[in-house]
Amino acid sequence: QGAYRRIQARGESDSVSEMLGNALSDSVPTYSAGATLAMFDEQLVVRGNYTRSVRQPSIVELFSPFAAARGLTGDPCDVTNINDAPGTNRQANCIADAQALGFPQATVGTDSAGDTGLILAPGDLVFNTPSVIASIPLLAGGNPNLNFEIAKSRTAGFTLQPNAVPGLVFRADWIDITIKDQIAQPSFTFFTETCFDTSLTAPECENFERVGPQPATDGSVIGGYDIVEGTTGFGNTGFIELQALQAQIRYGFDVADAVEFIKLGGGENDWGNVSIQT
Repeated sequence: QGAYRRIQARGESDSVSEMLGNALSDSVPTYSAGATLAMFDEQLVVRGNYTRSVRQPSIVELFSPFAAARGLTGDPCDVTNINDAPGTNRQANCIADAQALGFPQATVGTDSAGDTGLILAPGDLVFNTPSVIASIPLLAGGNPNLNFEIAKSRTAGFTLQPNAVPGLVFRADWIDITIKDQIAQPSFTFFTETCFDTSLTAPECENFERVGPQPATDGSVIGGYDIVEGTTGFGNTGFIELQALQAQIRYGFDVADAVEFIKLGGGENDWGNVSIQT
């Protein structure tokens, strides 16, 4: 006693690759590859695709002229913000930055009023800058140092149409898309927070300027360390990730096949058809 099974398969594949260049950056390769495989007299079709694509910065994003603007700093070293980012380098970077700007005894502590924050000198109250609630002058414009947006997409799916159940179609597809270095126009707060939450050598630290100790007429120090100006514009600051499962079931049949009296008067009757889809 034995069994014999014959499997027929049909396959297709396609691919494309090209190099995109930007006069302001290196060339970036893009490519796409896909395959489709049909089996069991095309009752089952399996498919997949992988694509790497890019978007070049636009002329506006690259070369918009700088214009005067105003904005809030969201100063991460202000007493209202310095304790809001646990697990980051914010407090340590505020101390190091203040010391480098001429406040050698800067530390994080509790002042005489009971507030905890950055203390620039012994006996001072915690650092509380007006730029958190009052805007400062900014310059806003294009960014010729923008990189490409890079997207990667992966899809895999199948279609099942069994001969044993005529009219039944089941489709399912898995989609995975990621976009990195998305070009966006963030608020000025993005630059200050990124600088102090990561590293003082981050490129975002170059978008603003602080002042050191400000002497009074009698030679004493009356304050300082405020952010006094900055620049903002477009940057590769965004990231998108999408994962989704799409599924569809469809079943269609002729009404005449679903009733017992398919003939009246000896003739064929057309009762129409029904399609159920979800």
